[in-house]
Amino acid sequence: MPSPIQQTQAIVLGRKESGESYWHLNLFSAIDGPLPVLLRKPSAKRSPKLSIPDLFDQIDVQLQGGRQGKSYFVEDLRILKHNIELAHHYQALIHASQFAHILWRNLTHAEHFEPIHTLLLQALEAFSQGVRPEVVHLKALYLFAREEGYPVREHWIATLPAALAKDAKHALSNPPNGDQPPSDKTENLLHLLQHYLKSHTDILI
Repeated sequence: MPSPIQQTQAIVLGRKESGESYWHLNLFSAIDGPLPVLLRKPSAKRSPKLSIPDLFDQIDVQLQGGRQGKSYFVEDLRILKHNIELAHHYQALIHASQFAHILWRNLTHAEHFEPIHTLLLQALEAFSQGVRPEVVHLKALYLFAREEGYPVREHWIATLPAALAKDAKHALSNPPNGDQPPSDKTENLLHLLQHYLKSHTDILI
């Protein structure tokens, strides 16, 4: 007896070919959380049935299977929104992909998916502007750590040298396109935050 069809809306966090017949997609749903799925490639013998979504597309999808830790299979898929603007900003795309990779590695341990999904949508909107993507990445990672319950303000910022702590507070409290420290300083802050999370939390970087 085939497993029931599950319908959900999700964001594509990862996409790669899986053998000759399938695409493997990492989907993130606000309701269902992380969903590893397989999408059959179009066959040369028949016209393509389903569109292949791009990274960070928002989709409506019908899935089957997924039991006992196995991937779901896509039965139907409709693209709701292409993230076209992000593709025009290479550095923003790199930072967005790195943040998405961190989210995917940690979603199975998350208690609540909706706030993280909202944070991701806000981060993608900011990344799509192409302005100071390292600041967007810094703010998104900082907020994700806070959402996971880690005292990053009280512990990470408080343990930074005074000049760095001042830059961190300034960067985090202002919009990316506003008054920000120079890029080399915010890139350094991002690396310091990643190192802190590796050393002092269970967040996988």
